[in-house]
Amino acid sequence: EMEMYDCSVRYDLKGDPELPDKSFQSMFYEWYKDFRSGYKTKVLDVFIPSFVESIGMCTFEGLEKSRVGDDYSNTESQFLIPYGVKEIDDYAWEGSCGLYELNLAESIRSIGSFVVKFCPNLKEFVIPDSCETIKGIVVIGSTKLKRIHIGKSLKSIEWIFYTDCVREITCDPDNQYFMTQEGILYDKSGETILSIPPSVSQDVVIREGCVHMNKDMLDSWQYPKDTVSQGTHIDAFFPHFRTLSIPSTLVDITLDYAFHCMTELESISVHPDNPNFTSRDGLLYTKSMDTLVGYPTGKRRYNPGIEVIPEGVKTIAPTVLADTYWLESISFPSTLESIGKWAFEFYGFVEDTDYIPRLNTIYSYAMTAPTLGEDAFVSIPANGTLHIKAGATGYNAWLNAGLTGWTIVEDL
Repeated sequence: EMEMYDCSVRYDLKGDPELPDKSFQSMFYEWYKDFRSGYKTKVLDVFIPSFVESIGMCTFEGLEKSRVGDDYSNTESQFLIPYGVKEIDDYAWEGSCGLYELNLAESIRSIGSFVVKFCPNLKEFVIPDSCETIKGIVVIGSTKLKRIHIGKSLKSIEWIFYTDCVREITCDPDNQYFMTQEGILYDKSGETILSIPPSVSQDVVIREGCVHMNKDMLDSWQYPKDTVSQGTHIDAFFPHFRTLSIPSTLVDITLDYAFHCMTELESISVHPDNPNFTSRDGLLYTKSMDTLVGYPTGKRRYNPGIEVIPEGVKTIAPTVLADTYWLESISFPSTLESIGKWAFEFYGFVEDTDYIPRLNTIYSYAMTAPTLGEDAFVSIPANGTLHIKAGATGYNAWLNAGLTGWTIVEDL
């Protein structure tokens, strides 16, 4: 039953129990399309019939507003998914701005990805104990969602991506595949870190016993390129912690683009007993201090100045300085021999003026120009200044390799 204008609506779907695929998608879509065309509500409660076994792709997509003519208002909606539903497909509630509460039944075995994408009023996402697989925990644009809970039966998560609202991940202690500590997700052994919620803390400490930081965890913050056009600020997709502490046991880090999305990260520290890594002035190096392997992307965001790479460093690892938007000047030591591929790669978010490369000055003390990997200087701004020592050779190759319009000055 529906009444016009500012009313509450309870909708019990009276579908056909003999529906061949027992999918809720087509039934709800036709009803909701008619509902949106002429009714305005404050509350829309949807009660799904017990015979339904699956929630199809995009079933509730755009459940955000109801309207009368051109008059729009948010609709507060809650969903009770009954026992019997076994599967929820991708994008089920995408764009449901009116979704305030989602209660998933203990019969669900699998959940797709982007299920609650752009649901800005949903406050938590609880994966029921019955669920064994989830394609992707993706909460882009769900700006009030603070907690994600993993039930005791979940075995696999293909990938995780979320915005900065998420403060913690919790996990049923009886889960045999995952564990959490201080809101951070690990595998059950605690040896592999799987995900750090973007707003878990300003100071993130990885637990002792953790050995691996893999690419899947780092991809949690990969920037989705279609979001700026939808009005979401880029900062919302990057973690907000300022410091990262690496324990003595963490010896395996996937280094390509390892820290480039951590745009607030100002410092990386390493336990002195770590056998593979060390840190100095907030930067991450190999234990021998001959290779720079990690740079906290946000170090110069609020503290401008020259970044000095110390003497003894021979190699800048690939992608280490990618997306260092706020780095304006850098000094390379006389010992430097090579700069890896894509070392200074920038996405160049032209839609957001804060995310543009600013590097305009390089000091290089090596008498022979360090060799460059593929596209090492790609996207560096034009018309900067390269300072070198008198008599140094090979630096014209740098100008031809991406330092377009730069001037070489022999004044060191």
